[in-house]
Amino acid sequence: LGGHLRTPFLSFLFFLCWFVVGRVIKMPLSELYQDTEAPEMKVSQKEMEDAKLDIGYRDFCAHLLIPLNKCRVQNFYLPWKCEEERHSYEKCQYDDYVRRVNKLTKERLEAKGF
Repeated sequence: LGGHLRTPFLSFLFFLCWFVVGRVIKMPLSELYQDTEAPEMKVSQKEMEDAKLDIGYRDFCAHLLIPLNKCRVQNFYLPWKCEEERHSYEKCQYDDYVRRVNKLTKERLEAKGF
């Protein structure tokens, strides 16, 4: 950043960190790490086998991957096609990752006695 923007930007950044950290510290763990329970599977093992999903992709987002793969095959894997399906699948993967990180963090904090 330029010299004329550095000070206001850093001041705002420090304020934002202070504000967020102050709110997070006052929250109980039950509110901070909600939704750490695994969601239910929406497709069966048989459906995943029929769709020829690799074992590594048979997770909680498989119900979104199956139509995404069908769309990709129908559209010859063109990158600008199937955008909605791809976005919903990637969002599901991200949400699952965040859920697993929160679960692990909650377990570590509980182990330390917080």
